[in-house]
Amino acid sequence: MNGWDTGQSKLQKFRHTTIAKKLEVFKHTNKAVDAILDLSLFVPKDKAEFGQFIDNLYTIFYEGAGDDKLRFLQENGGVLEGSECEFIWCIKQLRNKWLRHDPDHGNEKKIIKSSQSLRDAFEWLGLNQMPTEPDDFVYMYSKLSKEARRFLECLLEKVKEIS
Repeated sequence: MNGWDTGQSKLQKFRHTTIAKKLEVFKHTNKAVDAILDLSLFVPKDKAEFGQFIDNLYTIFYEGAGDDKLRFLQENGGVLEGSECEFIWCIKQLRNKWLRHDPDHGNEKKIIKSSQSLRDAFEWLGLNQMPTEPDDFVYMYSKLSKEARRFLECLLEKVKEIS
């Protein structure tokens, strides 16, 4: 059993939770369900597997919550401040600045900014270098699993406060 069993049940609660203007926080789509199911299938031990893990988190927590208009953010009618969403920003940076896009693409200023964003994400995870070993990927998986749970618990608490 991995750390996603409890997280999955918390995510299911949000399927029916509404906040501000009766909007679902996370849309229940086939792609999101597939991503939730895939989370329980493996613990990533290399960059390719970790990329699949991040893709699943991104699908559930970023795309599923509205992409650039994240429904859980106060500015979009939600209950969380941006500072309470470090988990979200981390998975977005890992995906967009390392795993799925070329970090060396763009002008020099953009490359420097992307590199700093990626370093910040690794530091937030407790790493001081680029992960390369299986233990690094298992560590990040474990840390992000705990952070996903913490994020969902925070969101649930905030929703309960306004109910």
